[in-house]
Amino acid sequence: AIKGVGEAALQVILDERDANGAFNDLFELCRRIELRKANRRVLETLIRSGALDVLNQDRAVLLASLDKALRSAEQIARNQDIGQTDLFAINELDNIPVDYVQVAPWSEQQRLEAEKESLGLFLSGHPLRRYQSELEQIISCKIKDFALVKEQSLRIGGIITSLRSLNTRKGERMAVITLDDRSGRVEIAVFPERYQKFRNLLVKDSILIVTGEIQCDRFTSDYRFNTSNILSLEQARSEYSQGIVISLQKSAQAQESIQALQQALLPYKGGNCAVFIDYRQQHAEVRLPLGEQWKVKPVDNLLDALRDLFGQDNIQIMY
Repeated sequence: AIKGVGEAALQVILDERDANGAFNDLFELCRRIELRKANRRVLETLIRSGALDVLNQDRAVLLASLDKALRSAEQIARNQDIGQTDLFAINELDNIPVDYVQVAPWSEQQRLEAEKESLGLFLSGHPLRRYQSELEQIISCKIKDFALVKEQSLRIGGIITSLRSLNTRKGERMAVITLDDRSGRVEIAVFPERYQKFRNLLVKDSILIVTGEIQCDRFTSDYRFNTSNILSLEQARSEYSQGIVISLQKSAQAQESIQALQQALLPYKGGNCAVFIDYRQQHAEVRLPLGEQWKVKPVDNLLDALRDLFGQDNIQIMY
C-alpha cells in the first residue's frame, strides 16, 4: 500500500517486467514502461518508498536523476516513432549509456521520513535507533520496565506515534499522545495547563523527553503517564548534558581541523551546551574546554556536521 500509487500504474510495471525481464537501472525502467500510466509522480513515490532500491543507487541519486531519465525515455520514444536514430546510429537500446546525477546520499532521517510519507510507517529502520545510546543516558526507565520500578516519578524518552487533542468538560484543550521507545508504548495525558506550555513540542514523529508519574489501570492493567515536564531532545541535551566532546589526534592537518571546527560551530553559537576537545598525541592527552563564547545549540545538524568532519566515533555527548 504505497500512498498515491494506483494498481493500474503498478500493473504496467509488473506486466513489462514479467514479459521482458527485470529492470537494470532507472533509465531502462523509464524507457520500457508506459509513462502515461506510470508517470513521474508514481516513480517519485516508488523511489521514496524504497521500491526502487533494487536498482542499486541511493534514493537521493534516483530522485535527482529522474528528470534526465524521463527526458531520455521520451526522446527515444519520439525517435522510434519517426524511425530516427541518434547521431551515432545507436540502434541497440541496451548500449545507451546510463548517466546518473551524482548527489549526496540521504541521511537515515531523510530516508525514514520519506518512507513514513509514502508508506505510513518506517520500513528500513527506526528514527530512535541513532539516538538509543544517548537516550539511555537521559531517561530513568524504559517503558517495558514500568512494572519493575517502585518510584512514581520517572523520566522517559521516545517518539510520538499518535496524537489527539480534545476538550475537557470545562472546554479547555488538552492532548493525549502515544510515546514509543522501541521497548513499548504508553499513553501520556497532557492536561490543559501543560498543554498550553508544551503544545509547540507536540508534533507527530518528534522525539521527546517526558517527566511525570505512572498510573496502572486496575481493570485493564495498562499504564498511563501524567506528565509534569516535556523537553525536545535538543532541550534535553542542554539541560542534562555536560557538553559535546570532540576527539582530535595530532596530525599535520591539525590547524586545518581547528579552522574547520570553527566554521562548523559558528552557525550554532549562542546556546547553552559547552564544547570540549580531547586532544591526543603519542605521549600525552588533554581535554580542552572551549570558551563560554563557543557554547552552542546542540541540534542534530551541528552533530552531523561535526561527525562528517571528524568521524562518527570522534563526536560524543557527555552526560
